Amino acid sequence: MKLILSKTLLVLVVAFCLFVFTYHTHQVRQIQTAVNEHAVIVAESVWHLNPRGSEEYLRAVAANNNYEYIVVQDIDGQKFIEVKQPDVNLLERELIKLKLIQRVKVSADIFYNGELLGKVEALWLDKSIYAYAYAFLVGLLFFAVVQLYSRVLRAKATLEQKVAERTRDLTEKTDELQKSEQKIRVVFNQTLQFIGLLNTDGILLEANEAGLRAWGVDASDVIGRFFWDAPWFNNTPGLPQKIQQYVKTASLGRIVRQEIKHSASDGKPLYVDFSIKP
Repeated sequence: MKLILSKTLLVLVVAFCLFVFTYHTHQVRQIQTAVNEHAVIVAESVWHLNPRGSEEYLRAVAANNNYEYIVVQDIDGQKFIEVKQPDVNLLERELIKLKLIQRVKVSADIFYNGELLGKVEALWLDKSIYAYAYAFLVGLLFFAVVQLYSRVLRAKATLEQKVAERTRDLTEKTDELQKSEQKIRVVFNQTLQFIGLLNTDGILLEANEAGLRAWGVDASDVIGRFFWDAPWFNNTPGLPQKIQQYVKTASLGRIVRQEIKHSASDGKPLYVDFSIKP
């Protein structure tokens, strides 16, 4: 990312320098072209020795083209028309001292009917500094956007790395839990005693396979039903109600341990020692 920022900054600096050179050259060329046009326009006034014919024109030109002054001279170097602009403001005066606003002298010969009559000379104030400042701010803003974007990419990469590490840790822990659950389930299912899991309402959620086989019932006969409605309690009147009360007591946080007698499906008496733990 630092390499990208360095390259971006280098490109912006080179582009800014190229812009300054190109823009200044273009401005000077435009001003030279304009002064050439002024020389053509005032030629007739110089030929007829009529300065007023072009003075107003030159005043308008000076105001619109940032001329500090514009002078029309005859062939002997005598001033024929001279137009000066009012003093610039304090800020621009300081910029001129710092050479941030340059004075550029441009001139063009005056010809009329093929005869050289003199020349037009202008001192132009190159105020391109305002365009440079605008371009600099645009470049600075662009660089800030690139830097911000690079930070977003770094943050994204860091986040993705953390997510990947977290996912890997969770996967490892999940594998460990699955292995642990498999071990517990093996013990749970192979224990010959009946083991079941109830919710607080007394519904049987799970029962071990060995216990179900010992009682001669299928999981579908008991899972999802109230524990006291299980087939093994149906042959003894009043027993389901007692089992329901035991479950209710255990759901309140107490351990219930009872020895009960009831009849199996073949009529034989069964004695069962069981406990319900919250």
